[in-house]
Amino acid sequence: MEKEFEKRYYGYFIIDSGLKVHFDVSREDNGEYFDKFEFLYNHNKFPWEKGEVIWLGKENDYFILADRIIGFYINGYKSAK
Repeated sequence: MEKEFEKRYYGYFIIDSGLKVHFDVSREDNGEYFDKFEFLYNHNKFPWEKGEVIWLGKENDYFILADRIIGFYINGYKSAK
């Protein structure tokens, strides 16, 4: 039996207070947010606009306001389902 894998993005945002806020998202967790993380990874450009909220993944399960982000680090990996 062949294992199935899912693509995930992980990393952190640095918010204006200096705090690192970690994320780990997959399309299965929430595809709507995954697309923007994929864009962030592929283009190294911040895709959220002022006033938007960013979901940080199933593990963290909370949102942050895009306006507060001053930096980020992102990487990708594949995990077994």
